[in-house]
Amino acid sequence: MRGYVSKTSPAEEILWAVKTVAGGGTYFCTGTISKLKEFAINGPIFTKSQFAILAYICEGKCDKEIAMITNLSCRTIEGHRANMKRRLGVTTTAGIITYAFKGGLYIASFLNVVFTFFWEDSFLQDTVLAMVA
Repeated sequence: MRGYVSKTSPAEEILWAVKTVAGGGTYFCTGTISKLKEFAINGPIFTKSQFAILAYICEGKCDKEIAMITNLSCRTIEGHRANMKRRLGVTTTAGIITYAFKGGLYIASFLNVVFTFFWEDSFLQDTVLAMVA
């Protein structure tokens, strides 16, 4: 992934992003950059496994469906969902989904990957932390 532009980005930003990526650079829209900065400062709220199933939860999939897709047991998915609720201090799945959308964690599927692997990728860490400074 060399770039991302939100579908709500202005036309000028989309054009600039296309030119930047076509020229060999990388480009992420301003909303994405601000979420990455926030994440760099606060750190991850969910584990890698929880981020891996977050998108499926936001899509309204039940534990059985997520288990089949991820090749995990239904009890494992139930445990992840329960732990996510506990960490957020919510009692329903709707609370997880609301947090994900309001917090920008579900902007696009690739952001889940970025957040999931952020702390394992020292280059990405250094890049985002440099933007924060």
